[in-house]
Amino acid sequence: RAAAESLLGRWGTPEDVARVARFLASPAAAFVTGQVIPTRLIDQIIPAENVSSRIRFRGGRWPGLWVGQGDVPGIGLTLFNATAAWEQLLFVITDVAAYAISPIDRSSPLPTLMT
Repeated sequence: RAAAESLLGRWGTPEDVARVARFLASPAAAFVTGQVIPTRLIDQIIPAENVSSRIRFRGGRWPGLWVGQGDVPGIGLTLFNATAAWEQLLFVITDVAAYAISPIDRSSPLPTLMT
């Protein structure tokens, strides 16, 4: 019944998953943005004021928009998907990757994880 109610009316096949994986690993997916960061994977959250802004950034950067990746001192390779000025960014560190994000409200519920 669940498969019948899905958008395609069937279960996904291994080939379906392989096609998506090939696409995401290809240059064609270079502009795919958006990150889902499971909270159980978060090791640390660092406010931008505690991070050097001397980064090597690759991607699109306009006033108030960061989309791409950069080598951040003390953190390493970081994926940027942010819509705020540097001072408002938060760096979310997981055991898999680091992310620069711009939450709507920096104060809740993040203080317990911030260093």
